[in-house]
Amino acid sequence: MAAKVASLDTLYHLVQEESYEKCVQVANSILATNSDNKVALTTKYFSLCQLEKYESVIGQLSQKNHLLDGEISFYYAYALYRTNNFKDALATLETCPETLESLYLKAQAAYRAELYDECLKAHDLLVAKHAETSPELLTNYLAAYASAADVDGGQHLIKRFSPLANKLFEWRYNAACVSVASGLVLAGQGKHPVSSSSSSSQSSESVWQKADEELQNVLDYAHSKLEEESVDAVLQETA
Repeated sequence: MAAKVASLDTLYHLVQEESYEKCVQVANSILATNSDNKVALTTKYFSLCQLEKYESVIGQLSQKNHLLDGEISFYYAYALYRTNNFKDALATLETCPETLESLYLKAQAAYRAELYDECLKAHDLLVAKHAETSPELLTNYLAAYASAADVDGGQHLIKRFSPLANKLFEWRYNAACVSVASGLVLAGQGKHPVSSSSSSSQSSESVWQKADEELQNVLDYAHSKLEEESVDAVLQETA
């Protein structure tokens, strides 16, 4: 018993030191005598993910379905996500408790799988239930609206969160795509009604006159395409 406690204590300190190779070794030594030790199992698969040994995680856990619950399921889903098995990752996440981490992963996996409704639901929960409003998260949220061609939802998000996220180029890019889809950005108009202040007259100091050249190129390209193609086609090429 004392040896087991000492091993778990060692495991804890190795995690703190980020010595993940040693973590796996110690966890394996514990599991050799107690194959169901939850601390050792969880630490082992966490460490393998930190080491980016995703194939090892998948190979081991795909044969041990009885272990797939709680945190271990999350690491399995994460390994599937990192190896581009997005739909399998989403299926695994359905067995996980809803946590902040699992919702983030679900949002990313759903986006990569082009399941935008599911992606938006995950973002809805992150913002409404967990009060997550980082600019990066909001940018991904808006990207899902743009990819889903959900103009009303995208414009609502822009009006609500532009003050928080407008500093990021990616947010402005996604907002431009939503505006293109809405038909509010017209060829030759020269205005970009994306942020809450963009409907007013544009001053020399306006955010859009200081926007990145790449963003302006995207908008100019979209303007020309609007005369020739459907909004959906424009969105697909610019998103």
